[in-house]
Amino acid sequence: MNNNGFITIMASLIIVVIMISTIYLMYTYNLEYKIANSSINSIQSNYSAESKIYLTLNKEEYYNNQLIPRVERYVKYGRITPIYDYKVCLDYLDLIEGDSNNIVNIRFFEKGETKILELSTNSPYNGITKTTTADISILNNLYEMGVPIVSANNLSEERIDEFNNYMYYLQKEIKVPLLEEDIFEISVLDYEELKIIRNKDGRMNIEFFRNNIENPIKKEVLTTEGIFLLAKKDSNIPTISISTENSSDKVKLEGVIYVEGDMNIYNDFNFNGILIIDGKIIIHSAAEVNIEGIVFLDGLVEEFQQKGNFKVNYNFDKIREYGNYLPKFIDLRIQTIKSV
Repeated sequence: MNNNGFITIMASLIIVVIMISTIYLMYTYNLEYKIANSSINSIQSNYSAESKIYLTLNKEEYYNNQLIPRVERYVKYGRITPIYDYKVCLDYLDLIEGDSNNIVNIRFFEKGETKILELSTNSPYNGITKTTTADISILNNLYEMGVPIVSANNLSEERIDEFNNYMYYLQKEIKVPLLEEDIFEISVLDYEELKIIRNKDGRMNIEFFRNNIENPIKKEVLTTEGIFLLAKKDSNIPTISISTENSSDKVKLEGVIYVEGDMNIYNDFNFNGILIIDGKIIIHSAAEVNIEGIVFLDGLVEEFQQKGNFKVNYNFDKIREYGNYLPKFIDLRIQTIKSV
């Protein structure tokens, strides 16, 4: 009887141990399964949120039609309202299965002198929601350095290649963009010389020359001070001249001037905006040149160092007003991207 009782007790203990072990193993298995499944869901949610950021930045439908118009308006005016709201709406067909949030939120702020675009979105997946935020620099670095004259002669070694690459990029990509009504288009694509002359009566004439002919091939009257002047070299290198018929007058212009050649300034000249010269600026006589904005210069400014008659004041307000007309002025680059 004692043996039977002992065996019964031992068998009961063994059964209890087996049951406890089985329950523990089942609990451990379920816990590990939940952890693994939670990890998978977390990764999927994170991937889904990140994919919407990259969709916004890379798919033309969202980048060109929604994001860039908002960025351009912010750069020019410092706000996007009342025309736009602060979000990009994605097509539900572009979302990963199980993701029901098609909104990517937009925020703008400044980090030091750098303008930053923040894109953020969240993605729920099987009960787990991840929020992804990307900080993106907005403008070409060369425009935010605070340097009035950007040239290979006054840049650090690490910036020279950046400058040269940008000037080369402009040569390939620049064209006359869609302009606002108060900006006058001046295109010098097949002329050797263009003269902008302020007459004695105050009118501004534009004269186009070709084939060394003394008289202009074409004349136009400049009805506004706002211009987008594009002078590209073809078989000939164009020359731009600024002058007045009355030596006491001055020429006042604003906007964008891009010249793949030399620029001759014969009389006082005030310019607000962005001046890009792939050549020399030659200042004649006692002319004084005052520029508010920025100058990109791939050559030299002659005769100003001794006389001090070439003054450029870095003015970001003037840069932001006209920069959107230039390729790669807006140059979005992800600085950080993180998920929580």
